[in-house]
Amino acid sequence: SAVVYQGAIKDLLYDYKYRGRRSVVYTLFDLLRRIYARERLLQQTDGMTYVPLHAGRLQERGFNQAEELARMLAKWANKPLLHGLIRQTATGKLSKMGRWERLASMQGAFHAGKRTAFTRWTWLGREMTVFSDHAIWKGRRILLIDDVYTTGGTVNDCARELLATGASSVRVLTIARAV
Repeated sequence: SAVVYQGAIKDLLYDYKYRGRRSVVYTLFDLLRRIYARERLLQQTDGMTYVPLHAGRLQERGFNQAEELARMLAKWANKPLLHGLIRQTATGKLSKMGRWERLASMQGAFHAGKRTAFTRWTWLGREMTVFSDHAIWKGRRILLIDDVYTTGGTVNDCARELLATGASSVRVLTIARAV
């Protein structure tokens, strides 16, 4: 994580995710880019992915903050952005849950396995569909991007799923970490 989840960064992330203040994405990306470079992750990454939102939450919010940041970082680092990790369970708003409730709600929430089609959202009357195919993860060193690391439940469940479908390793990069 680049910074501790408090003060100005907490406000910035809140404005970005819940108030739709999309212009702050460049500041957030700069934080991710700096930690990525500092940790020398370029040589340890074959591809990047992001923590997905459930289709209902994506439709409600209109964008996935982790996906936007991952797209920018992948482009900057000249690494492939891999799609196909699916949030198959609507877990509710994690920010409203305690530690143990968060961890329990994440169990089995993600899917990255067999070739399965999942509808992600409807945009201008057209369904956008993503396919999850375990072959895209096979043997790759994955960098998983998210905005905030709180209990680790979300990224741990994602990493477990990616490793189970063939990724050789999974590292996690977040903007902030709750303490």
